[in-house]
Amino acid sequence: MPAVVIVLILIESLLLLISNIVQIPEYTSIIVGCLLAFAIWIFWRREGNVLVKRLLTALSVMAICWSLYSAYALPYWNSITFLDITGRDYPISKELDEVLSPEEARQDYLFAMKQLKKVHPAFLDNVDSSRFGPSIEWADSISVCRLYQRLQSTVSSLHDAHTKVFPVLRKPRVADYSAFGDIISINGVRREDFVDSFGDYISSETREWTTYCILSRLNSLEDLKLYGLFDCDSVRIGFSSSERGQFSHTFKEKDFQFSGQSSSYSLSSAHQGGYSFNDTVSCGYLRLDNLINYTPAARRRFKKSIDSFFSQLIQRDYQHLIIDLRGNRGGNVDISRILFRYLPVDEIKMGARYYRRGPFLFGSSVRQVNRSKKEHRFDGDIYVLTSLTTFSAAMHLADYLQGNGLAKIVGQSPGNTPTCYTNIAHFVLPNSHLSLNVSTGKFMRTDETQEENIIKPDLPCEAKIAYTILMQQFMNADRHEH
Repeated sequence: MPAVVIVLILIESLLLLISNIVQIPEYTSIIVGCLLAFAIWIFWRREGNVLVKRLLTALSVMAICWSLYSAYALPYWNSITFLDITGRDYPISKELDEVLSPEEARQDYLFAMKQLKKVHPAFLDNVDSSRFGPSIEWADSISVCRLYQRLQSTVSSLHDAHTKVFPVLRKPRVADYSAFGDIISINGVRREDFVDSFGDYISSETREWTTYCILSRLNSLEDLKLYGLFDCDSVRIGFSSSERGQFSHTFKEKDFQFSGQSSSYSLSSAHQGGYSFNDTVSCGYLRLDNLINYTPAARRRFKKSIDSFFSQLIQRDYQHLIIDLRGNRGGNVDISRILFRYLPVDEIKMGARYYRRGPFLFGSSVRQVNRSKKEHRFDGDIYVLTSLTTFSAAMHLADYLQGNGLAKIVGQSPGNTPTCYTNIAHFVLPNSHLSLNVSTGKFMRTDETQEENIIKPDLPCEAKIAYTILMQQFMNADRHEH
């Protein structure tokens, strides 16, 4: 009998991890918990060591409590989050032209809506939930693309750039427009109307980010299908070039070639950035390509590199430090604490963080003592380079540095906002295998006195010339001193 109890304890304790491999309903935790309670009851009725009975009973109670909490309060039940952060790619979706039965489409829609309502903090923020109905009835079979359109247009109404539906295709298809010129229209829709026409399919917090997402993916067959531009097996695109003026060209599906790359997504990365030193202007340059440091090995590499950089920076007695976050799409926001250890601040102030746990939102303002490495602490001027594509955790890092009065922002405002929904859980829909990212937390900006919810650069300029502008300023200042 003890062996049965131990097996049930293990199953009950590991149900959250099991749900990352195979989708199981939340009530499974209740069923296994009842079986475990019954097994304990039988166990107590038999002769045996009282100490062992008490120990297994205590473990059973803890296992049941943990399993129920995991199923109904944690946002990771039936997700692939734990597999994802260890480097596993997202599962491949079905092709957009594949057909689903009405029941399959309904199951996928219900699964997505259930996860949104269970996990996303917006549903505790009095969001209008009328668009997130219990089901959609389709009389006929529909394509994966049609389901994708319906889900993404619904999800985008949350105005959360982190929460989205997307396909992961083995071989995405793209067209090469480089020989034609600049795009000025698609199927008669003018470029200036793209956001109004296609913006409902983009998960975004700012109009600038919506514009960027649309324009940066117009060569993708899958995105054109998402926007409903490929319903007749072709798309007519208007171009403008200095040689040919304004003209249009019709692209058929055969004109979109396999890119040769998988559209797989993963939270693992071997390359995090780099650094260099400029003796002429007394400046250290730290480029962070991402903040994806979820595994212990990645964190060790990051800490070692950062320590080496600041050690050399202090030895050289430089006056300036540039942290380049342009194009950094984020990762782990807590990585910023490692960087703060080398900066002149005794207490780190970060915006309040709130996390959805079932029907409750837990959190508070974040203030903590900075475990400063005083022997490597940099006391000079700090500048942070940002672009429209400085996103998520990278955007928060810029906000922390600016909000603590440690750095000046140079470049463009990031594409998402410092007060935003974030902290993603990752799901895969059961039939179409479309991927679904859902925010589980809400982060507030560091400086709550700012009225406009956007990071404004102290020195605004085009992101691509931000570094050059700073170098010119440093050289001009050096000439004036001499």
